[in-house]
Amino acid sequence: MRFLRGGTIEGNERLMQRHPDSRYLISMGLDTQIMDRLVPFARLHRDAGIVIILRQPDSWIASQYRRYVKNGGHRSFRDFFDLEHDQGLWKRQYLDFYQLLLDIESLFDYPPIVLFHEDMKQDPLGFVQLLARIMGTGINPDQVSLEPYHKSYSTPQLKVMRQVGRWLYPHQETPTSHTNPVWQWITRRTRLLVSYLFLNLARLIPESWLGQEPLIPPKELDAIREAYAGNWAACQAYPGAVRL
Repeated sequence: MRFLRGGTIEGNERLMQRHPDSRYLISMGLDTQIMDRLVPFARLHRDAGIVIILRQPDSWIASQYRRYVKNGGHRSFRDFFDLEHDQGLWKRQYLDFYQLLLDIESLFDYPPIVLFHEDMKQDPLGFVQLLARIMGTGINPDQVSLEPYHKSYSTPQLKVMRQVGRWLYPHQETPTSHTNPVWQWITRRTRLLVSYLFLNLARLIPESWLGQEPLIPPKELDAIREAYAGNWAACQAYPGAVRL
């Protein structure tokens, strides 16, 4: 089995042609763009087996908001995700995970295998071993690193970064996309470096200076959890769901 991490559809196809193998594992971290990536992939590999890891909707959208703020976003959580009127930057359909499973099922010859983020958090090594069994391979537990790939920033750091985002990027919700890949890489890296600079400087600011308002109001997360409870239960009952 050959492992390919991320990359474009075209880039992965070139790698597969250059390095023939009987099986490939392509790993991608996708959110709202998942169907944009899977639709063209399905045209080439309809017989592929899709494994998707789902996270409880309220926890997932909170994580996406923290990432948005980390990268210079300045909206409040309610302006980022508006459960009541759907006027936020991210739309309610993005949390309809059960429909996502049905959409993926329609593209491929086999229904997706569904794993859950909470299982990964509770038993990381057991989760990796489960994933290996699904792939029909084995692992050496001594060679598995369980360290987080991206460590999250603290709430005070993100509150500072949200204020900085209002100053630096008042008219730019997310990093601008460019057709030139070199310029895209330069502008994105520059913005990330600026964000990381301010995130680290934020460690020096006393938390008492940042006010008592939470970065993400708990009541709003509770409302999201309740609104999507049925959808989440359907995901857990999906025939392709596998639990530890």
